[in-house]
Amino acid sequence: MALPGKLERPILRYGILGGLSHIGREALSRVFKIQLVYRETKQVRGASSALRSLLVSCESEANDQATLDEYCPDWRDRLRQGNFLICVVDEERMAGFGWGRWQRELGFTYVESCLGLSQEIFYIYDCYTIAEHRGKGVYQAVLTSLAKVAREHPVYVACRWNNTDSIRGIGKAGFMLDRIFVCFEVMGLRLRFNY
Repeated sequence: MALPGKLERPILRYGILGGLSHIGREALSRVFKIQLVYRETKQVRGASSALRSLLVSCESEANDQATLDEYCPDWRDRLRQGNFLICVVDEERMAGFGWGRWQRELGFTYVESCLGLSQEIFYIYDCYTIAEHRGKGVYQAVLTSLAKVAREHPVYVACRWNNTDSIRGIGKAGFMLDRIFVCFEVMGLRLRFNY
């Protein structure tokens, strides 16, 4: 029996129960926007990886510019703005990358919320693993490599509540849930809170 449109892909990927759970999370995410914020634990910076990580601080240091152009077209602008780029290499090919930057607030356009902080933090964002390298620890290598850039500053990373792959990778890298931002509408009134 053929499955209708949007049901087929999640059920084939996650199985029947996992696929239905995925579809339910996607439906709820249209009503409730939830951002999970994680902070590092001591195990994050002490982690090691068999994968090689490269800190890229200028365009000429990027060894696979074509891949960055494809998956992150504004990467050159981000570097010029002082953001940090980590590229993880597996078998001499780019397997994934991620960004980090210094900031004094946690702000998320997805949930339209912002929280000022008393100290500067290092925020990790826009991490991506190339499809054929998924399941090899690339995301964890990106996270732990970026955390080492932060030196003594606290490190944070966030993801949407329905991004189960990111949640799993963040946990494996040693981060712990620190805060949850929620945004939803009731009778036309937008409500936002964090806890």
